[in-house]
Amino acid sequence: MTALSDRAAWGLAPDVLHLNHGSFGAVPNVVRAEQDRWRDIIRANPTGFFSRRFTEEFDAVRGVAAEFLHADPSGLVLLPNVTFAAATVMASVPLARDDEVLITDDTYEAVRVAARYACARAGARLIQASLPSSAFGDGGAVTEAVQRALTPRTKLAIIDHITSPTAALIDPAPTVRLCKANGTAVFIDGAHAPGMLALNVGQFGADFYAGNFHKWCCAAQGAAFLAVVPEWRGRMRSPVPGSESGLGFPAGIEWWGTMDYSALLATPAALDLLRVHGVDELRERNAALVNAGAALVSRSLEQEPVAPSPISMVTLELPSRLAPDVAGCRALRARIATELGAEVVITMARSRAVLRLSAQAYNRDEDFQRLAVYLAMLS
Repeated sequence: MTALSDRAAWGLAPDVLHLNHGSFGAVPNVVRAEQDRWRDIIRANPTGFFSRRFTEEFDAVRGVAAEFLHADPSGLVLLPNVTFAAATVMASVPLARDDEVLITDDTYEAVRVAARYACARAGARLIQASLPSSAFGDGGAVTEAVQRALTPRTKLAIIDHITSPTAALIDPAPTVRLCKANGTAVFIDGAHAPGMLALNVGQFGADFYAGNFHKWCCAAQGAAFLAVVPEWRGRMRSPVPGSESGLGFPAGIEWWGTMDYSALLATPAALDLLRVHGVDELRERNAALVNAGAALVSRSLEQEPVAPSPISMVTLELPSRLAPDVAGCRALRARIATELGAEVVITMARSRAVLRLSAQAYNRDEDFQRLAVYLAMLS
Protein backbone atom coordinates (compact mmCIF):
# COMPACT_ATOMS: atom_id res chain seq x y z
CA MET A 1 0.00 0.00 0.00
CA THR A 2 1.33 3.44 -0.97
CA ALA A 3 2.14 5.61 2.04
CA LEU A 4 -0.13 8.59 2.63
CA SER A 5 2.97 10.80 2.67
CA ASP A 6 3.38 10.00 -1.04
CA ARG A 7 1.48 12.67 -2.94
CA ALA A 8 0.70 10.14 -5.66
CA ALA A 9 -1.46 8.31 -3.12
CA TRP A 10 -3.98 11.16 -3.18
CA GLY A 11 -4.52 11.86 -6.85
CA LEU A 12 -4.48 15.62 -6.25
CA ALA A 13 -3.67 17.95 -9.12
CA PRO A 14 0.15 18.22 -9.13
CA ASP A 15 0.12 21.81 -10.41
CA VAL A 16 -1.93 23.05 -7.43
CA LEU A 17 -0.52 23.94 -4.02
CA HIS A 18 -3.07 22.40 -1.68
CA LEU A 19 -3.10 24.26 1.65
CA ASN A 20 -6.82 24.05 2.42
CA HIS A 21 -7.42 20.46 3.48
CA GLY A 22 -9.65 21.66 6.31
CA SER A 23 -12.49 22.84 4.07
CA PHE A 24 -13.21 19.82 1.88
CA GLY A 25 -10.56 17.24 2.68
CA ALA A 26 -8.97 15.05 0.02
CA VAL A 27 -9.59 11.43 -0.87
CA PRO A 28 -6.76 8.86 -1.13
CA ASN A 29 -6.85 6.69 -4.22
CA VAL A 30 -7.66 3.50 -2.29
CA VAL A 31 -10.75 5.16 -0.82
CA ARG A 32 -11.75 6.43 -4.26
CA ALA A 33 -11.52 2.87 -5.54
CA GLU A 34 -13.69 1.61 -2.68
CA GLN A 35 -16.27 4.30 -3.36
CA ASP A 36 -16.31 3.32 -7.05
CA ARG A 37 -16.77 -0.30 -6.04
CA TRP A 38 -19.88 0.60 -4.05
CA ARG A 39 -21.22 2.71 -6.91
CA ASP A 40 -20.80 -0.25 -9.25
CA ILE A 41 -22.62 -2.54 -6.81
CA ILE A 42 -25.53 -0.13 -6.51
CA ARG A 43 -25.76 0.58 -10.23
CA ALA A 44 -25.68 -3.11 -11.11
CA ASN A 45 -28.96 -3.67 -9.21
CA PRO A 46 -30.38 -0.45 -7.74
CA THR A 47 -33.69 -1.99 -6.73
CA GLY A 48 -32.06 -4.96 -5.05
CA PHE A 49 -29.55 -2.83 -3.20
CA PHE A 50 -31.91 -0.19 -1.86
CA SER A 51 -34.77 -2.55 -1.06
CA ARG A 52 -32.77 -5.37 0.54
CA ARG A 53 -29.16 -4.39 1.31
CA PHE A 54 -29.13 -0.72 2.21
CA THR A 55 -30.13 -0.99 5.86
CA GLU A 56 -27.78 -3.90 6.52
CA GLU A 57 -24.82 -2.15 4.89
CA PHE A 58 -25.44 1.11 6.75
CA ASP A 59 -25.63 -0.84 10.01
CA ALA A 60 -22.20 -2.28 9.23
CA VAL A 61 -20.77 1.18 8.54
CA ARG A 62 -22.33 2.45 11.77
CA GLY A 63 -20.58 -0.27 13.76
CA VAL A 64 -17.17 0.57 12.31
CA ALA A 65 -17.72 4.30 12.76
CA ALA A 66 -18.90 3.87 16.35
CA GLU A 67 -15.78 1.93 17.23
CA PHE A 68 -13.58 4.65 15.75
CA LEU A 69 -15.49 7.39 17.59
CA HIS A 70 -15.90 5.46 20.86
CA ALA A 71 -19.61 6.07 20.41
CA ASP A 72 -22.77 4.12 21.14
CA PRO A 73 -23.70 2.60 17.75
CA SER A 74 -27.40 2.68 18.59
CA GLY A 75 -27.19 6.46 18.90
CA LEU A 76 -25.21 7.15 15.74
CA VAL A 77 -26.85 8.56 12.61
CA LEU A 78 -24.93 8.53 9.31
CA LEU A 79 -25.38 11.77 7.38
CA PRO A 80 -23.74 13.57 4.42
CA ASN A 81 -22.25 16.48 6.39
CA VAL A 82 -22.45 18.53 9.58
CA THR A 83 -24.69 21.06 7.84
CA PHE A 84 -27.28 18.29 7.49
CA ALA A 85 -26.67 17.25 11.09
CA ALA A 86 -27.27 20.81 12.33
CA ALA A 87 -30.50 21.00 10.35
CA THR A 88 -31.56 17.68 11.91
CA VAL A 89 -30.95 19.00 15.41
CA MET A 90 -32.82 22.23 14.69
CA ALA A 91 -35.74 20.22 13.29
CA SER A 92 -35.84 18.12 16.45
CA VAL A 93 -35.38 20.56 19.35
CA PRO A 94 -38.75 22.23 20.07
CA LEU A 95 -38.51 25.98 20.45
CA ALA A 96 -41.14 28.31 21.88
CA ARG A 97 -41.53 32.05 21.74
CA ASP A 98 -38.80 33.82 23.74
CA ASP A 99 -36.64 30.69 23.99
CA GLU A 100 -33.00 31.38 23.16
CA VAL A 101 -30.52 29.51 20.96
CA LEU A 102 -26.92 30.42 21.73
CA ILE A 103 -24.16 30.59 19.11
CA THR A 104 -20.88 32.55 18.85
CA ASP A 105 -19.11 34.85 16.43
CA ASP A 106 -17.19 31.78 15.21
CA THR A 107 -20.19 29.52 14.56
CA TYR A 108 -19.99 28.04 11.07
CA GLU A 109 -22.26 29.93 8.69
CA ALA A 110 -24.41 26.95 7.64
CA VAL A 111 -25.04 26.06 11.30
CA ARG A 112 -25.82 29.71 12.04
CA VAL A 113 -28.36 29.80 9.21
CA ALA A 114 -30.09 26.63 10.45
CA ALA A 115 -30.37 28.12 13.93
CA ARG A 116 -31.60 31.46 12.58
CA TYR A 117 -34.36 29.84 10.51
CA ALA A 118 -35.49 27.66 13.42
CA CYS A 119 -35.67 30.68 15.71
CA ALA A 120 -37.60 32.70 13.13
CA ARG A 121 -40.19 29.94 12.74
CA ALA A 122 -40.74 29.64 16.50
CA GLY A 123 -40.41 33.27 17.51
CA ALA A 124 -37.33 32.35 19.53
CA ARG A 125 -34.24 34.52 19.87
CA LEU A 126 -30.82 33.80 18.38
CA ILE A 127 -28.13 35.00 20.79
CA GLN A 128 -24.59 35.43 19.49
CA ALA A 129 -21.82 35.45 22.08
CA SER A 130 -19.25 38.07 21.16
CA LEU A 131 -15.64 36.89 20.98
CA PRO A 132 -12.41 38.87 21.36
CA SER A 133 -11.11 40.30 18.11
CA SER A 134 -7.66 38.76 18.54
CA ALA A 135 -6.09 35.59 19.95
CA PHE A 136 -7.91 33.44 17.42
CA GLY A 137 -6.51 30.19 18.78
CA ASP A 138 -7.60 30.85 22.37
CA GLY A 139 -10.29 28.25 23.03
CA GLY A 140 -10.62 29.38 26.63
CA ALA A 141 -11.83 32.80 25.51
CA VAL A 142 -14.57 31.15 23.46
CA THR A 143 -15.67 29.08 26.45
CA GLU A 144 -15.82 32.15 28.68
CA ALA A 145 -17.90 34.08 26.13
CA VAL A 146 -20.42 31.25 25.79
CA GLN A 147 -20.78 30.86 29.53
CA ARG A 148 -21.34 34.60 29.99
CA ALA A 149 -24.11 34.57 27.38
CA LEU A 150 -26.00 31.63 28.90
CA THR A 151 -29.35 32.59 30.48
CA PRO A 152 -32.28 30.70 32.04
CA ARG A 153 -34.03 31.04 28.65
CA THR A 154 -31.27 29.29 26.67
CA LYS A 155 -32.98 26.21 25.23
CA LEU A 156 -30.07 25.10 23.04
CA ALA A 157 -26.37 26.02 23.05
CA ILE A 158 -24.34 25.35 19.91
CA ILE A 159 -20.64 25.12 20.66
CA ASP A 160 -17.64 24.21 18.54
CA HIS A 161 -15.05 21.60 19.32
CA ILE A 162 -12.72 23.22 16.78
CA THR A 163 -13.85 26.56 15.38
CA SER A 164 -13.90 26.69 11.59
CA PRO A 165 -12.80 30.27 10.82
CA THR A 166 -10.30 30.67 13.67
CA ALA A 167 -9.04 27.09 14.23
CA ALA A 168 -9.41 27.27 18.00
CA LEU A 169 -9.49 23.99 19.92
CA ILE A 170 -12.11 24.14 22.67
CA ASP A 171 -12.70 21.84 25.62
CA PRO A 172 -16.51 21.43 25.54
CA ALA A 173 -16.78 19.72 28.93
CA PRO A 174 -17.02 22.79 31.22
CA THR A 175 -19.68 24.40 29.06
CA VAL A 176 -21.67 21.18 28.77
CA ARG A 177 -21.70 20.81 32.56
CA LEU A 178 -22.90 24.39 33.01
CA CYS A 179 -25.57 23.95 30.34
CA LYS A 180 -26.85 20.77 31.92
CA ALA A 181 -27.21 22.50 35.27
CA ASN A 182 -29.11 25.25 33.43
CA GLY A 183 -31.49 22.84 31.69
CA THR A 184 -29.97 23.70 28.30
CA ALA A 185 -29.50 21.14 25.53
CA VAL A 186 -26.05 21.16 23.86
CA PHE A 187 -25.07 20.55 20.25
CA ILE A 188 -21.32 20.24 19.66
CA ASP A 189 -20.18 21.05 16.14
CA GLY A 190 -17.16 18.77 15.80
CA ALA A 191 -16.85 19.09 12.03
CA HIS A 192 -13.04 19.10 12.13
CA ALA A 193 -12.51 16.83 15.12
CA PRO A 194 -12.68 13.24 13.75
CA GLY A 195 -9.18 12.27 12.66
CA MET A 196 -7.74 15.56 13.91
CA LEU A 197 -8.25 14.51 17.54
CA ALA A 198 -8.31 11.20 19.38
CA LEU A 199 -12.05 11.48 19.75
CA ASN A 200 -14.49 10.03 22.25
CA VAL A 201 -17.81 11.65 21.36
CA GLY A 202 -19.60 10.50 24.49
CA GLN A 203 -17.11 11.82 27.04
CA PHE A 204 -18.46 15.38 27.01
CA GLY A 205 -22.05 14.52 27.87
CA ALA A 206 -23.55 16.68 25.10
CA ASP A 207 -27.01 15.88 23.77
CA PHE A 208 -25.76 15.99 20.18
CA TYR A 209 -22.30 15.69 18.64
CA ALA A 210 -21.72 15.96 14.88
CA GLY A 211 -18.55 15.49 12.86
CA ASN A 212 -17.28 14.89 9.35
CA PHE A 213 -15.36 11.88 8.14
CA HIS A 214 -14.48 13.65 4.88
CA LYS A 215 -12.16 16.27 6.37
CA TRP A 216 -9.46 14.54 8.44
CA CYS A 217 -10.45 10.86 8.19
CA CYS A 218 -9.59 10.38 4.48
CA ALA A 219 -13.22 9.61 3.59
CA ALA A 220 -14.92 10.84 0.44
CA GLN A 221 -16.92 14.06 0.50
CA GLY A 222 -20.41 13.38 1.83
CA ALA A 223 -19.60 11.30 4.92
CA ALA A 224 -20.51 12.51 8.41
CA PHE A 225 -22.35 11.51 11.57
CA LEU A 226 -24.58 12.76 14.35
CA ALA A 227 -24.33 11.13 17.79
CA VAL A 228 -27.48 11.46 19.91
CA VAL A 229 -27.97 10.62 23.59
CA PRO A 230 -30.75 8.13 24.45
CA GLU A 231 -33.29 10.66 25.75
CA TRP A 232 -33.40 12.47 22.39
CA ARG A 233 -33.44 9.53 19.98
CA GLY A 234 -37.19 9.07 19.90
CA ARG A 235 -37.69 12.79 19.21
CA MET A 236 -35.32 13.16 16.27
CA ARG A 237 -36.79 14.38 12.99
CA SER A 238 -35.21 14.65 9.57
CA PRO A 239 -35.16 18.13 8.02
CA VAL A 240 -36.07 16.33 4.77
CA PRO A 241 -38.88 13.89 5.65
CA GLY A 242 -39.05 11.01 3.20
CA SER A 243 -40.77 7.77 2.39
CA GLU A 244 -38.87 5.91 5.13
CA SER A 245 -39.34 8.44 7.93
CA GLY A 246 -41.68 6.05 9.67
CA LEU A 247 -38.74 3.72 10.36
CA GLY A 248 -37.78 5.96 13.26
CA PHE A 249 -34.30 6.46 14.66
CA PRO A 250 -31.80 6.11 13.08
CA ALA A 251 -32.95 4.47 9.82
CA GLY A 252 -35.72 6.97 9.11
CA ILE A 253 -33.27 9.86 9.32
CA GLU A 254 -30.60 8.18 7.20
CA TRP A 255 -32.79 7.79 4.11
CA TRP A 256 -32.64 10.92 1.94
CA GLY A 257 -34.27 9.46 -1.15
CA THR A 258 -32.43 8.52 -4.31
CA MET A 259 -28.98 9.81 -3.43
CA ASP A 260 -25.36 8.72 -3.76
CA TYR A 261 -24.58 7.02 -0.44
CA SER A 262 -21.25 5.62 -1.62
CA ALA A 263 -19.10 8.04 0.41
CA LEU A 264 -20.49 6.67 3.66
CA LEU A 265 -20.35 3.08 2.45
CA ALA A 266 -16.65 3.56 1.68
CA THR A 267 -15.89 5.21 5.03
CA PRO A 268 -14.77 1.97 6.76
CA ALA A 269 -11.99 1.72 4.16
CA ALA A 270 -10.89 5.26 5.03
CA LEU A 271 -10.85 4.55 8.76
CA ASP A 272 -8.89 1.38 8.17
CA LEU A 273 -6.39 3.36 6.11
CA LEU A 274 -5.84 5.72 9.03
CA ARG A 275 -5.30 2.79 11.36
CA VAL A 276 -2.77 1.13 9.06
CA HIS A 277 -0.79 4.34 8.57
CA GLY A 278 -0.86 5.36 12.24
CA VAL A 279 -3.38 8.11 12.87
CA ASP A 280 -1.70 9.26 16.10
CA GLU A 281 1.63 9.80 14.40
CA LEU A 282 -0.10 11.53 11.48
CA ARG A 283 -1.82 13.97 13.83
CA GLU A 284 1.46 14.89 15.50
CA ARG A 285 3.26 15.26 12.20
CA ASN A 286 0.55 17.47 10.67
CA ALA A 287 0.32 19.74 13.74
CA ALA A 288 4.09 20.24 13.79
CA LEU A 289 4.13 20.98 10.06
CA VAL A 290 1.32 23.54 10.09
CA ASN A 291 2.84 25.34 13.08
CA ALA A 292 6.20 25.59 11.34
CA GLY A 293 4.46 26.74 8.17
CA ALA A 294 2.41 29.34 10.02
CA ALA A 295 5.58 30.73 11.60
CA LEU A 296 7.14 31.10 8.14
CA VAL A 297 4.10 32.91 6.81
CA SER A 298 3.90 35.16 9.88
CA ARG A 299 7.50 36.25 9.41
CA SER A 300 6.85 36.95 5.73
CA LEU A 301 4.03 39.27 6.83
CA GLU A 302 6.36 40.88 9.41
CA GLN A 303 4.20 39.60 12.25
CA GLU A 304 4.99 37.68 15.41
CA PRO A 305 4.17 33.96 15.10
CA VAL A 306 0.95 32.90 16.79
CA ALA A 307 1.01 30.54 19.77
CA PRO A 308 1.64 26.92 18.75
CA SER A 309 -1.54 25.03 17.92
CA PRO A 310 -2.17 21.40 19.00
CA ILE A 311 -4.13 20.69 15.82
CA SER A 312 -3.52 20.60 12.06
CA MET A 313 -4.95 24.05 11.31
CA VAL A 314 -3.75 27.54 12.24
CA THR A 315 -5.40 30.90 11.59
CA LEU A 316 -3.36 34.08 11.07
CA GLU A 317 -4.57 37.64 10.91
CA LEU A 318 -3.76 39.37 7.63
CA PRO A 319 -2.68 43.01 7.31
CA SER A 320 -5.69 45.13 6.35
CA ARG A 321 -3.81 46.43 3.32
CA LEU A 322 -3.96 42.95 1.79
CA ALA A 323 -7.65 42.31 2.49
CA PRO A 324 -9.64 45.17 4.02
CA ASP A 325 -13.09 43.57 3.77
CA VAL A 326 -15.07 40.59 2.47
CA ALA A 327 -14.58 41.60 -1.16
CA GLY A 328 -10.86 42.05 -0.52
CA CYS A 329 -10.64 38.56 0.99
CA ARG A 330 -12.26 37.03 -2.07
CA ALA A 331 -10.02 38.99 -4.40
CA LEU A 332 -6.84 38.01 -2.56
CA ARG A 333 -7.82 34.35 -2.45
CA ALA A 334 -8.53 34.38 -6.18
CA ARG A 335 -5.25 36.16 -6.88
CA ILE A 336 -3.26 33.60 -4.89
CA ALA A 337 -4.99 30.79 -6.79
CA THR A 338 -4.25 32.41 -10.14
CA GLU A 339 -0.70 33.68 -9.58
CA LEU A 340 0.71 31.11 -7.17
CA GLY A 341 -1.56 28.18 -8.01
CA ALA A 342 -2.35 27.78 -4.31
CA GLU A 343 -5.68 27.00 -2.64
CA VAL A 344 -6.08 28.69 0.75
CA VAL A 345 -8.89 30.04 2.93
CA ILE A 346 -9.04 33.81 3.32
CA THR A 347 -12.11 35.19 5.02
CA MET A 348 -13.38 37.61 7.63
CA ALA A 349 -13.44 36.35 11.22
CA ARG A 350 -14.38 38.57 14.17
CA SER A 351 -14.28 41.57 11.79
CA ARG A 352 -10.70 40.85 10.72
CA ALA A 353 -9.24 39.33 7.58
CA VAL A 354 -7.68 35.96 8.30
CA LEU A 355 -5.74 33.24 6.52
CA ARG A 356 -6.36 29.68 7.69
CA LEU A 357 -3.67 27.11 6.91
CA SER A 358 -4.00 23.32 7.01
CA ALA A 359 -1.49 20.48 6.84
CA GLN A 360 -2.15 16.91 5.76
CA ALA A 361 0.13 14.01 4.91
CA TYR A 362 0.69 15.24 1.34
CA ASN A 363 2.02 18.64 2.46
CA ARG A 364 5.69 19.57 2.85
CA ASP A 365 7.69 22.43 4.38
CA GLU A 366 8.32 23.85 0.92
CA ASP A 367 4.57 24.31 0.37
CA PHE A 368 4.45 26.88 3.14
CA GLN A 369 7.76 28.39 2.06
CA ARG A 370 6.30 29.08 -1.40
CA LEU A 371 3.28 30.79 0.13
CA ALA A 372 5.46 32.81 2.48
CA VAL A 373 7.68 34.08 -0.35
CA TYR A 374 4.64 35.06 -2.39
CA LEU A 375 2.96 36.93 0.47
CA ALA A 376 6.23 38.74 1.27
CA MET A 377 6.22 40.09 -2.29
CA LEU A 378 2.65 41.35 -1.86
CA SER A 379 3.48 43.01 1.44
